[in-house]
Amino acid sequence: MAEKLGTEEKVLAGVLEQAKKEKKEIGDGRRREEEKPEKKGHPHEKRIIGLLLAFPKEGSRQIEKIRLDFFSGKKEKSILSAMIEGKGDYGPDKIKSIFSDHEIGRLIDEAIFEAEVEAESRAESQRFFDPALELKASLERLKKNYIKERIIEITQNIKEAERAGDRETVKILVNEFQDLASGIEI
Repeated sequence: MAEKLGTEEKVLAGVLEQAKKEKKEIGDGRRREEEKPEKKGHPHEKRIIGLLLAFPKEGSRQIEKIRLDFFSGKKEKSILSAMIEGKGDYGPDKIKSIFSDHEIGRLIDEAIFEAEVEAESRAESQRFFDPALELKASLERLKKNYIKERIIEITQNIKEAERAGDRETVKILVNEFQDLASGIEI
């Protein structure tokens, strides 16, 4: 079929795979959406997990300061939750053994590898690398990203509540917005 269309097989396979994921017809003519792809976490989420697992001594001092609600990725949040429940006793093999999902195991391996490579490449170039400081910086960036996304979400909810004429909800959302905005350093 690829030959007839004048394209490569892998291109055609990709198009066909995408078509399968698109909307499908159900017997009575209604449309339904296929499952949405799982939301990936912010890049700092993976970095934080990598730093925590690659440098457990430094990570154990910071693990209790990490808020799960800052994490948006389902897999990243699951991994972090298991690490927090381990209360400092969280080696990579132990965390991977909790999950049967191959993707989570791969995510853990990649995160550790990236953290170790960064530390090694910085050491080779004689640039300072302190896992505790790197973890703290990544947590700060993740917190700022969370606040930014939350402010956008609240702003949209305020607009919807205003359109609906729901003054009570607007008041609650404005207070929540002000609480979040007061936590932002300028």
